[in-house]
Amino acid sequence: MLYSSRPQLDSLAINIEKRVNSLIKELGLINYRYDFKNYNYGSKGPVMDSIESACEEKFRRQVRELLIDCDWSEKSKENYFYFLKKCKKVPTD
Repeated sequence: MLYSSRPQLDSLAINIEKRVNSLIKELGLINYRYDFKNYNYGSKGPVMDSIESACEEKFRRQVRELLIDCDWSEKSKENYFYFLKKCKKVPTD
């Protein structure tokens, strides 16, 4: 945080958002497979895609916050809180 530039912090916020969305999608898919364990997964199509999307959305609603911890100092405080504000503004899927 201390020596990061604003563009680097912007990029970090975007990359974290991408990773969180990837995890949500992956964990939603795990829930989907658990909820529909007796269903035939070999058949992909609009129905399966919509069920998969619904499970992902259900899981996404359960994720309400993300904890970002950093041992900031007076020197890194400005960058750290700038970064947190950028994380809040990053659009989600």
